[in-house]
Amino acid sequence: MRIPFRLMLVAVAAAGSWIGAAFYSLYLNPELIFYRELSLVQRSWASELNKKTSSKILAIGGSSTIFSLMPERAWEKHGVALVNFGLAAGMGPQVMLLRGMETVRAGDTLLICFEPGLLTEDGFVPSLGIQYAFSEKRPKWIGAPCLGFSPMSWGSALLALRPGAYHLVTLAGRMASGRPAYRYSIQNASRDGWVAAPTRDFDENYPGFGPQLGLLWEPVFEALQIWAKDREVRLVYALPWAFCPSGQLQEFQRKNAQFLVLLEPYLSILYDPKLGAVAEKSLFADSPQHLNQKGSRLKTDDLCQRLMQGRMWTRTELNSSARLHAVPPGGKNQASQ
Repeated sequence: MRIPFRLMLVAVAAAGSWIGAAFYSLYLNPELIFYRELSLVQRSWASELNKKTSSKILAIGGSSTIFSLMPERAWEKHGVALVNFGLAAGMGPQVMLLRGMETVRAGDTLLICFEPGLLTEDGFVPSLGIQYAFSEKRPKWIGAPCLGFSPMSWGSALLALRPGAYHLVTLAGRMASGRPAYRYSIQNASRDGWVAAPTRDFDENYPGFGPQLGLLWEPVFEALQIWAKDREVRLVYALPWAFCPSGQLQEFQRKNAQFLVLLEPYLSILYDPKLGAVAEKSLFADSPQHLNQKGSRLKTDDLCQRLMQGRMWTRTELNSSARLHAVPPGGKNQASQ
């Protein structure tokens, strides 16, 4: 049967459009270029530490990790072999977790610093995560993941290799105004993987998240526990710091404590009396979760000291903290009484 010429033209045009869009996403997208270059810096630092010590701490998380942890400071000041292995939260926790699992070795600690919102959503891999996986030559993170993550069909994954409308509109606006194509530059990255964020005003509300873990995380964390035991890798969760107005501090701490109660059956939770809530806006750069240089120094020092102390939250302590920071209707916060 002969295929109509016009139908053939449409098919060729569609295929050509997809190829062009995929090529742009994988090789020309300024956001992915930044994260690919940052990944090289992160892996270089990890390799450097592997030559100096038999065990390291690999911190995985969203951009709150990238803009808060200074591994070189951790090593030189505290002797803590820390690797900042953060990515954009918009890539999704599946890609971040599987990427980290490929990098740790026996004796290492996988320090999970996911923002709570990443774990209270139902699991799906955003387009940016799919594009990053393919650009890193790791399509198996999407099409054949381990730990019980649901594989995405290869057809759906390939269709995701195209820029979205929001990305194109944002890029056009930046180009029209003469601004850089992407707001962060590899020039602002230190050799240890920490990135200095530009300072600008931001919304002063604390980051929100759901009341329960996403449905996929219970089986995933159970599988992760087995994987870590078999490979002699320690699993620890550390709550990222986030800005919170002083008037909402105790409410935010209560929500964070309730979130940690959900995680405690699966992961050791690093003790942090702040419960991730920081009221000093002067420590943040361009978002409630991106620390500036001063804030990053404080966060890095605090994290190293707590890692060396090795104290973990107990379920009883977390339940007590959730009650301590609760505000009864018409009453004062118990912590202030």
